[in-house]
Amino acid sequence: MRLFQTAAISAIFFLLSCTTAHSTSDFPDTEAIDATPDATDSAWLNDASIVQLSTIATETAANGWSEPVSFQVAQGTTALQIQFTAPAGHVLQLAELSGPDGPVVPGDWLKVGDQPWLYLAGQERVRATPWQAAFLVPNAPQIAVPPGLWQLRAFTFDYDTATQLRQPVATALDVRIDLVRKPAFVTGTVDLNFCLTGARGITAETAPNHPRVQDALQVVAQAWNPVGVKVGAVRYFDVPAKTLSVTHDDGDDAELADLLRLAAGQPPGIPVFLFESVDLDTGSGLIPAAGYTAGLPGPLVVGGPRTGIALALKYDQPDILGVVLAHELGHFLGLYHVVEAHAQGDKATEDRLTDTAPTPENLMYYAPDPAHLQVTPQQAAVVLGGPWVRP
Repeated sequence: MRLFQTAAISAIFFLLSCTTAHSTSDFPDTEAIDATPDATDSAWLNDASIVQLSTIATETAANGWSEPVSFQVAQGTTALQIQFTAPAGHVLQLAELSGPDGPVVPGDWLKVGDQPWLYLAGQERVRATPWQAAFLVPNAPQIAVPPGLWQLRAFTFDYDTATQLRQPVATALDVRIDLVRKPAFVTGTVDLNFCLTGARGITAETAPNHPRVQDALQVVAQAWNPVGVKVGAVRYFDVPAKTLSVTHDDGDDAELADLLRLAAGQPPGIPVFLFESVDLDTGSGLIPAAGYTAGLPGPLVVGGPRTGIALALKYDQPDILGVVLAHELGHFLGLYHVVEAHAQGDKATEDRLTDTAPTPENLMYYAPDPAHLQVTPQQAAVVLGGPWVRP
């Protein structure tokens, strides 16, 4: 989760504690489900470089673990985007992922009792997300995606923000896997769909010439153009939001999830919602935020409960909206903070990219600054290699 408090824009990344963990040995031996047959070219973004495998309907057992799902990665695949969808707001985690060369996310990491939300040990990082979760592989250029047989398992749980307890849960689960085939390239384009609630009088009619929106897009260009990531189509939609201010929680009635679904039917593009204010319900009170990305990375479906960025308009300082949008786009496209605000024990939590430093100069520092918009070559490589950026 990425939050920015008040005008100072200090951020908080919540790594929540848990009481229960399970290893792969807790799940009975089963035959792997094969997601490979009937792979077809996806029409997503009209991009022939993305191939969607057949969606698999599976389930998790009472201990939270799913059966293994196996799938074939074709020669020439450069990245994977894995997506889980479950009902009722359950939290979804990629618990295990292995390729022909061995584990990418080893299944025994969930034995670590205080890490249900974020896998930190290896090069690949995965973060649990309620409702619908996506995982970009690789999210560090050091990770290879060799052709051959791959296998994954999911882990599902419910989380109580008041007690900070995690309870494994049995649930139905859909698994979608997109194979991305992009030879190395140095530029790419991402499209944006602004979803306008009427906050601050900004509507689909006024946004194309509104200084707040256009200044924000200029800051995004200053941050991302130098590394070859450019904004393509910018579309504006009025959405029938039931509120101009949104309080986000991850429960069964999560308001933000309902609002993100309002983007259904829009052309492929990253939904960017503009609200008067955005607050996070932590269970012990509301924390005001300047921006929030619902999925890291964003699931590859417009109108999903975790596909979108929420921005608050109540912070009037120059460049604030732009730098927060540029930062949240980085999260949506697969980047983590170069360092988190809170350490794990005595050790700082840093990203896995070798050319980033845990300093405020980087755009993905946990407290972004309009004066510091650095994006490194490896950060750019992760973003350019993902499915949302088209060549």
